[in-house]
Amino acid sequence: MGGLAGHMSHIYEDLDLTFEDLKDLLRDIVTSNVDLYEKIDGQNLFVTYDPDAKQILAARNLTDARAGGVPSSQFLARWEGHPAEKPFVNGFSALIKAFNYLSEDVAQRVFGKSEATGKLPFLNLEIVCTAHPNLIQYDKNFLVFHSLDSNDREGFNLLVDALSGRKVNIDGEDWEVSGPRNIQINVDNSKLDALDTATLEIDELGMSDRSTIADFIAEKLRANVVLDIPVSTMKQESIINLVLGKRAAHTLADLKKGESQAAQKAISSLCTQENARKIRNLVLQPLEDIITEFSMKILDSVSSTLIKDHSLVLTKIRQEVANSIEKLKHLIDAGDLNAEKLLNRQMSKLKSPDNINSSMEGVVFTHPATDTTYKMTGSFAMANQLAGYAKRNSASL
Repeated sequence: MGGLAGHMSHIYEDLDLTFEDLKDLLRDIVTSNVDLYEKIDGQNLFVTYDPDAKQILAARNLTDARAGGVPSSQFLARWEGHPAEKPFVNGFSALIKAFNYLSEDVAQRVFGKSEATGKLPFLNLEIVCTAHPNLIQYDKNFLVFHSLDSNDREGFNLLVDALSGRKVNIDGEDWEVSGPRNIQINVDNSKLDALDTATLEIDELGMSDRSTIADFIAEKLRANVVLDIPVSTMKQESIINLVLGKRAAHTLADLKKGESQAAQKAISSLCTQENARKIRNLVLQPLEDIITEFSMKILDSVSSTLIKDHSLVLTKIRQEVANSIEKLKHLIDAGDLNAEKLLNRQMSKLKSPDNINSSMEGVVFTHPATDTTYKMTGSFAMANQLAGYAKRNSASL
């Protein structure tokens, strides 16, 4: 997803998750104790519907959402001449046609204004346009509904029941509406072995089941990075909390006050928002690698529900990634250090384009206890990083 939906977390990015919860979630995935839904490689969009004015309003960013969405004419004009004009214009036009089939009773029930906020709920959906694919080439044009931002599951189910399977035609092309696409993982010995391996490797990180992922980061920082900064123990703990995004006894300015230039530089290298994110990601790499390897094994040979020829799509993705790797090597030869860092990191996990083993982006699922939604993307995550960087920077070659 992108746009207003923002970033959906991998399970290792949830710093409040305990190691016991983490292992339980992996077990629930393998044993089908959580519902898995396909993560779609499309164009994300939020829309709402004013049942009184019979008007669809769209939002791609927070400004749009805070305004209650923008009218269709304004939204469509925004994409004129844009590289993503085709999916957004045709996809949104298809959505307008599909909503014409929505009964007034269902529209009022699903999109009536909230009594608490006085606002209309937004529908989170994905536009899949065959003429404008991302990395995965799907077979048909789809509008895949994800959820309502009001968390009104009953209302969302009513909407899906009313419109799922509905087909409309835009400029001679068929579009189909769908609800969330359920994915079934076939349990076999290889997947059970993957669970056992992941559980063992998580235990080898040395954390108790009650410890959180935040505790893991804090312990690593306390034992290595922060230990070398010549400030008081109290300030070191504040540095750790700021890296974790938590409240601290000191502000960044307080931490620097009265310290040497070298200490101030070290504090800034950890505690600014962007640097803190980088440090968290760096410390989490061992856990990320465990979950990535587990994901690749669990999603091995799992096909997207939106394609018919799994092998053909896999071949296309592998070729795209192989071409992207060559482009990245040319960028590295030209002195692009970021390309070198990206290639080394992603290939340390992927090893080879031949290891891309699923024709879908991944799965999303919800923690039954906390109602938090996570993603698991397997080999797609590395493939997308490699292809995306090469595509964005190939003009400089």
